[in-house]
Amino acid sequence: ARSETSVTATSASARASASAGDAARPGASPTIRAASDIAFRSPCIALVASYDSRAWPELDGVFVNDSAVLTFVADDGRRRGDDAPVLVAHSHPVLAAAHLDDPDGALKPMLAELEAVVGITAEPRSAFVKRWSLAKPLNPHRDHYFLGEHGIGLCGDGWHGPSRIESAYLSGRALGRAMAAVGPAAA
Repeated sequence: ARSETSVTATSASARASASAGDAARPGASPTIRAASDIAFRSPCIALVASYDSRAWPELDGVFVNDSAVLTFVADDGRRRGDDAPVLVAHSHPVLAAAHLDDPDGALKPMLAELEAVVGITAEPRSAFVKRWSLAKPLNPHRDHYFLGEHGIGLCGDGWHGPSRIESAYLSGRALGRAMAAVGPAAA
């Protein structure tokens, strides 16, 4: 019989369902306990605003400090490399939490703050928001990954360091290397 090692990636909602109550149950598996350590996440609302032309100073991305509305703005056209006149903004978690049931209610204040931050006077051709209920881990795990019973592994932006794409990549790479070192016997 052939044995295989597999990586199971859990979604943010699956991690959130592994609540602190589940982890506290007698006999809770180490996997449930590890997932519950990072289950609490802060929300974000993402704004995508398209314009007729690029009417803002050259930028890749801007962290917005001292704003109760926005935390980050990115020039999506520059990111994609096509210079399309599109900006993406991330809301402050407090604003997002207040609009989880009605994300569209955050559109106007986010557009107004985007205009103030970037200095845009033109109206967007189109704008919409997307709710991201479980955007960022509130308490990232100290380890790079978790490798538990039967070769079940957890990794991602909630492991070792700030919640960034780089952290997720490094976490996945470390887990993959650990699983490769253990080999099929872990499954």
